[in-house]
Amino acid sequence: MDYRPLDTGHLADLHFPAPLNYLWDVPDEEETDLVVEVVAGQWYWSFSYEDNYVVPSNFDKCSTNVNCVEVPHGSIIRFNINALDVLHAFYIVEIGVKQDAVPGIETLAWVDTSDVSPGEYNIYCAEYCGNSHSEMLAKLYITVAE
Repeated sequence: MDYRPLDTGHLADLHFPAPLNYLWDVPDEEETDLVVEVVAGQWYWSFSYEDNYVVPSNFDKCSTNVNCVEVPHGSIIRFNINALDVLHAFYIVEIGVKQDAVPGIETLAWVDTSDVSPGEYNIYCAEYCGNSHSEMLAKLYITVAE
């Protein structure tokens, strides 16, 4: 067996691949087109837009802000995520966004909707949060604004 120390010249090869770097580079609110406040509670998601956001006239998919949110295509969307009660996890499988929702701590996620097709996406809770966890479902609609 050879017990020589690791050649430090090869340590430079140990790094995160570029696709993972963006996960930690959440844009500041000033760098985004829209900030959506997300609140998780047993067993629902609640969404609200920033105060000065004017909802486009053709955004008609959501009749309520509970379990439904509609955002414009071609925009950088920042999600400020909070939980009211227990640990939850905000998960949009098709887009690859997953972030814990922790009581008392705001967590962040973001998506550039230019990188995905307009349409309907499911939002799940990916952290067991009690008896009705499996019913904690919401819809994200990415719509071309008029």
